[in-house]
Amino acid sequence: MSVDTACSSSLVAAHLGHGSLLSGKSSDSVVAGSHLTLDPYGTAAFITSGMLAEDGRCKTLDSMADGYVRGEGCGMLLLQDASSSAGASDGMLFHGCAVNQDGRSSSLTAPNGPSQQRAIQSAMRGAGVSAAEIGSLQMHGTGTPLGDPIEIGAVAAVLMGADAPRALHLGTVKSSVGHTEPAAGSLGMLRLLEELDG
Repeated sequence: MSVDTACSSSLVAAHLGHGSLLSGKSSDSVVAGSHLTLDPYGTAAFITSGMLAEDGRCKTLDSMADGYVRGEGCGMLLLQDASSSAGASDGMLFHGCAVNQDGRSSSLTAPNGPSQQRAIQSAMRGAGVSAAEIGSLQMHGTGTPLGDPIEIGAVAAVLMGADAPRALHLGTVKSSVGHTEPAAGSLGMLRLLEELDG
């Protein structure tokens, strides 16, 4: 199945694969996202609209953040039923996930903070975990002066409340490889897996 939901494509594919496992429709799901910047016109349009960092560096959560950087990449994950013998390999447990519509925002590229909060809360309910049990988060984190503060506000509202005062490790694969657009989610999950193994 091909999924095109822009930057969230491979995450939505993982959500669909997870749902297929939970429903018993499949015992394995392969989730992949890939991106190549073969067409110069797309990049030229992003430059013209002021969306890309002038120095070619993604500065997520930095006061100097001035846009994102396009990247190329491919990430693939194998989702398996953890109760099966095949699911006993090294990896991470996919406890829960959630997808929602971004809702109203000021522009096409502007995130919606309350919608992000609801998605995080829904994923936590599905996984049966509390905010205090979450110690690491792979962010969308494009490095834009508009998007990063909205995302941090949503994360803080849900995960850093008075009932969960503790350290929360924030990461974004875009600071290393740029924004791989439809592959961003799969690469973010692989980065998280790498951190857990590390």
